[in-house]
Amino acid sequence: MGALPERREGSSAMRKTGASGAPTFHGRRSGETRRAAGSFQSASTLRAPERASRLLRVSRLLRNRLTAACCLAVMLTACGGSGGAQGDAEAPRRRGGAGADEGETAPRGLPSHVFAQVPEGTYGPYMGSSARGAIALWAAPGAGKVSWHTRAFDERGAPRGDGHQFDGAPSELGLAVVKPAGRGGVFKTSGYAALFTERTATGERVGAIALNEDGALLAGPFTVTQSDAAVLWLSGAPTARGAIAVWAARGNGQASLYAAELGDGTSPARPTPFTQRARAWQAVPFAGGVAVAWVEAPTASASAPERVSGPVMLALIDERGALKGKAVTLADTAGAELDLDLVVTNAGLVAAWSDRSDLEARVHLALADASGKVLIAPKAALPTAGEQALVDLLAPPGGLGPAYVVWETPGRAEEGARWLDVARLDARLEPEKRARLRVAGPADTIPELVASQSGVAALTLAESCPKAGPCDDPDLLPTFVQFSAQLDLVASEPLRTREYPHGINLAWGLTCPSAACFAVAAGSDNPAPLFSVALKKTELEHRPAGEAWALESPPNLLASRPVASTDPLSDVAALPTQGGHLVSWITYFDDTTPYTRRTTPAPDGRFDPVRAVLSVRALKTDGAASDPSVISYRARALGGIALSPGDASKGHLLVWTAVDAGRPQVFTTLVSSEGKKLSQQMLTRTPGDVSDVAATRIDEAPGRTAGWLVGWVDERSGDPEVYVARLSSGLQRVGGDTRLTQAAGAATDVSLLAQGEQVWAAWSDAREATAPGVADIYVARTSHTGQPSGGERLVVSTPGHSHSPQLALAGDAVTLTWIEEGEGAGLRFTQLGADGAPTSSPLTIPLPDAALPTAVSVVCSPGLCRGVASASRGAASELYGFVVRPPAALVKLQRLSRLDGPSAQSVAPALLGDLLWFADQREGRGFLREARIRWP
Repeated sequence: MGALPERREGSSAMRKTGASGAPTFHGRRSGETRRAAGSFQSASTLRAPERASRLLRVSRLLRNRLTAACCLAVMLTACGGSGGAQGDAEAPRRRGGAGADEGETAPRGLPSHVFAQVPEGTYGPYMGSSARGAIALWAAPGAGKVSWHTRAFDERGAPRGDGHQFDGAPSELGLAVVKPAGRGGVFKTSGYAALFTERTATGERVGAIALNEDGALLAGPFTVTQSDAAVLWLSGAPTARGAIAVWAARGNGQASLYAAELGDGTSPARPTPFTQRARAWQAVPFAGGVAVAWVEAPTASASAPERVSGPVMLALIDERGALKGKAVTLADTAGAELDLDLVVTNAGLVAAWSDRSDLEARVHLALADASGKVLIAPKAALPTAGEQALVDLLAPPGGLGPAYVVWETPGRAEEGARWLDVARLDARLEPEKRARLRVAGPADTIPELVASQSGVAALTLAESCPKAGPCDDPDLLPTFVQFSAQLDLVASEPLRTREYPHGINLAWGLTCPSAACFAVAAGSDNPAPLFSVALKKTELEHRPAGEAWALESPPNLLASRPVASTDPLSDVAALPTQGGHLVSWITYFDDTTPYTRRTTPAPDGRFDPVRAVLSVRALKTDGAASDPSVISYRARALGGIALSPGDASKGHLLVWTAVDAGRPQVFTTLVSSEGKKLSQQMLTRTPGDVSDVAATRIDEAPGRTAGWLVGWVDERSGDPEVYVARLSSGLQRVGGDTRLTQAAGAATDVSLLAQGEQVWAAWSDAREATAPGVADIYVARTSHTGQPSGGERLVVSTPGHSHSPQLALAGDAVTLTWIEEGEGAGLRFTQLGADGAPTSSPLTIPLPDAALPTAVSVVCSPGLCRGVASASRGAASELYGFVVRPPAALVKLQRLSRLDGPSAQSVAPALLGDLLWFADQREGRGFLREARIRWP
């Protein structure tokens, strides 16, 4: 994969795997790099490697600290794959401790074979492989010149035959790659084509070397072509005539892609580019030639100025390097990211890329046949729990198997380590088997991954821990992980050998010619030893760095999707409708911001300043959604929102607050099931602040009409008190406002629940606080018109601060859940008797890992209640699911998900059965997400 560099001038690039500190532009699984003189180079001097990702860049598999071994960064410029960097081969990377104890018994390790000693200034080695084995190529100085060197390996990584040396290596090597070649042309027998670039006075030369399977020289080095522009990327493919080269040359903010038959060097090719507008690209051998996919640069359009990329294109190149027919459009999208990948499978060509056409990036997959016809249109088929980024797309060589896709959900990464998702795709490009791969270390570390008919192999960075026992200060070592074709875990082995019993720090070039795999490693001496390491399962038991995917025991979050992207959110509400759901959200806005008239109209045409934006959207069960409808551009975030179901023909109730004539007031709006505003009324006309709105549905019955009871906190008397008012289904008042609280002290967090002839109200009240702002939970009962019945009641007095009460019906029983801060922090749950008193001592539900709940939503069915709490745990914001059997039995408590947003957010989730709507943040944007929960 290749992509145009997008870093700013002078920024530092990450280093490649191998015995070098050489930087390269975010590549993986490639043999291309540029030499480093012991320091990072600016991105402007770097080449896009054969496989690259803009979002996920290669990092070190090795430690970053400078040691005596740092001279190796100058000695060698390594390549052969992604995922590592220079380091002391005798001492594994540690999180912060010292190396292994001197008296530690050296474990038996993996078999290894030294195949070369290389001096300072060496480029490589670069690895190429076929079904019969592999070959290493490097360029090393000696006797006043730079020479090429090769060494062949069998399918298990053992050196085969003698090494070879020949002249013609550039003194300043640019890109290099080794690819299998067919029998034909200069290839008298099957072997390998080594392609490389070097800078010349007139531009850049693409050169080639023909090698047999033992690494002996068949022809070359010779010139394939001379490029006037910088060559960004280089690859090749075998054909019946030998091999062809494919490369990219820099253009004006985009790249031109070329292909040419290698020939014999007597007449360098002058090919015509088959596109001059590529931003990211990938090429694979296919149908006797090469298939090339690329993300095209956008065309200027006044109607779409935000368009950052053009369509995803596919072209087929024949064995002479000529375009077959015309390029076809795989996806007419303006949201393709630069992580495009392409593989050949038993079903055809599979392409994958991250696409941001929707509210967040999702991995898209498409399938095309040998003629370029699109068989499966691009689709986002992978399960999602947030924004996705493509890591790799894999398939066994020669299209002899299915595709495997590897992706990451960056927002779900844990501190210091991540789990990448791996899926085997079926013929419909749907995931049929899944696994997970652990990656420790820096956040942008990317493992090497290889697919074969036996499954998927990986070279990752992971903690080296015994399978049983503590793992407090583990070494971070390159680790071999192998999955079967069904993605069952076969092996997980830290790279230790007899020569390096405490672990190898420097490993790259994962190669799996057949069922066996091996990697290349290097020591830190000068000259440096290069050795191959056979990768396999040993008798030692380590904590695995991979696992077959299994659904956790419920409750768990099955999937989530964004339904709105806006400014950070302040409140969320949802209700069921016929054929779907209605969701509403309000953005956060600081109401102390000075009121300043706009000089240009707001989206609604008014010149009043935009404050908190209140919106609704209809979501259908078939996945369709209406366009978001803005109810107000000047709502008050402090007031919150409440949704309550109504008659499908007359509309549902939305309650919110806004400023009218300089004073905050409560507003009510009727909204259709399609998310459209039907009518609106201002409910209050009083002085003082209003906040914390609530509403409950009043069903029609003998002696009462259908409608709602609305509640809120009102400061008209100078003290925050709870008020309620009755509304008809047409928003007409039925009586006046009724005050439920009479004592001094701030009331907050109103919750209402209708039960037959009566309505329950619950709130948080600081009337008898031993410290300012410390409150307890109170309840009261009213008639359906809001008239109090029996007075207020303290539920329970606690030493901590009690807030956010939630009322719910479990059959005929009324339940109450709230949040406790301070002493005994966590959730509280109780069942209320007819008089409002708890039927038993409230259940205490502390969250694990010292997480502190910030908001909660609860729904109940007869005999069982389910809830979701948002919580802060350090800097992280998380969701927890819990199940309670009334009156006071905890059935299950489990973390559902880590959120992208900061721990300071405390937006209450909205739970309806197995569907959850919650607020999250990413990069300063707010997201309303819909998730499905699997409950016990």
